[in-house]
Amino acid sequence: MPRPLAKKGSFSQEEISLTTPSSPISLSRPVDLPAYSDRDPREKTRNQYDDREKGRDQEVDDDEHGESAALLSEMEGMEEKGDSSNRVSRRRKLLALGFIFLILSVVGGSAWWSKGPPSRNVETQNLGVLSNGTHEFKPTILMVSLDGLRAEYVERNLTTHLHDISVQGLRAKFIRPVFPSLTFPNHWALMTGLYAESHGLVANTFFDPISGETFRYTDPKHSWNASWWGGEPAWATAVKAGLTTANLMWPGPPVTREGISPTYYVPFKDHVALDWKHDQIFEWLDMPLEVRPQLITGKSFER
Repeated sequence: MPRPLAKKGSFSQEEISLTTPSSPISLSRPVDLPAYSDRDPREKTRNQYDDREKGRDQEVDDDEHGESAALLSEMEGMEEKGDSSNRVSRRRKLLALGFIFLILSVVGGSAWWSKGPPSRNVETQNLGVLSNGTHEFKPTILMVSLDGLRAEYVERNLTTHLHDISVQGLRAKFIRPVFPSLTFPNHWALMTGLYAESHGLVANTFFDPISGETFRYTDPKHSWNASWWGGEPAWATAVKAGLTTANLMWPGPPVTREGISPTYYVPFKDHVALDWKHDQIFEWLDMPLEVRPQLITGKSFER
C-alpha cells in the first residue's frame, strides 16, 4: 500500500521555515551562410544593399502596375477579337468582389477584436467531465520525468510503452537543456520557464557566498526553503486557477515564496522504489472527481 499522502499544510513550521538564503527550451535550425570571396567586405555590403534596393523597387512597381497592366493587355487583346465586353465585365466583377471581401474581413476582424480577448478564468470555462467507464474525471495532465533516460531508447523501441505514446501522440524532435545540464536546474526550468540564472538553482549543490549557506538537493534542511527557488512553477499557477494538483518528488519546495503549496505533495527523496511511485500516482488517478488532481508531476530515477 502507498504511504499516506502528504497534503497541503501538513509540514511542521520547522520544516518549512528553515533559515537558508534565497523553457529554457529553445529550438534552433542550422543556417547556411553564403561563401564570400576575398574581395573587400565593405564593397560586398554595398553591392548587396544596391541589389536589395533594386529588388524592392521592382516589387513595388510590379505591385502597383502589374494588375492594371495585365488587365489593359487583356482588354486590348479582346478588342482585337471582338469579345472584350463580356470578359472584361467578368474580370471587373471579380475584382470588385475581392475588394468587398477584403473590406468585410477588416471590419469583421475589428469588431471581433473590439470585444477584447476571450476570458481565461478557468472557473468560468466549461472544462467538461469525461468518463472511462468506471468513474468520471476532468481533463488531466500527467508529467513524468525519467532522469537519465536516453532518447535513443525510445527511438529503438527499447521502451515499448513510451514508444507507443510517441507514435500515437505527439513528440518533440528534441529539447535543449538549460545550462548547467543538471537535474535540479533543468527540472525547475521546466516548471517555471526560466533559465538557471533567473530561477536561482545554478547546480544540484552550490554555495551562496552572500549568506554563507550551501544548497544540497538531497538534504531537505538545505533545499526546502522557498528563498532558494525563484519563479512561479506550473503547479502554483494551476492552484491559483482553482485546480487540484499533486507533486510526487518533482524538484521544488513544499511552499513557494508566495505561500502556495500543491494540493498533494510528496517531497523529493533519493532511492525510492519505482513501484511505490507508480502506486502513488495511480492512487491519485483513482480518486473521486471532487478531489482528483488535474495536474500531476512526478520524477522517477532509480530503485
